[in-house]
Amino acid sequence: MPALNLRDARLLARALDAAAEELDLPLTSRQVQALAQLTARRLAEVAVQRPPVPGGFRPPDVPPSSSP
Repeated sequence: MPALNLRDARLLARALDAAAEELDLPLTSRQVQALAQLTARRLAEVAVQRPPVPGGFRPPDVPPSSSP
């Protein structure tokens, strides 16, 4: 997974800001932005370490769940 694009980084920052607000954490917008950048870097590091998915890979068909 390449580095997050600007749109994804903004969405991540908005999600972190909303989570901080919901949890009533006193984070500044600068702290939220720093947290978003750190999270993006960690996601990129994990993606590099993950083995690639074979080109012909298809997830198994999962039957629709029956709702009661």
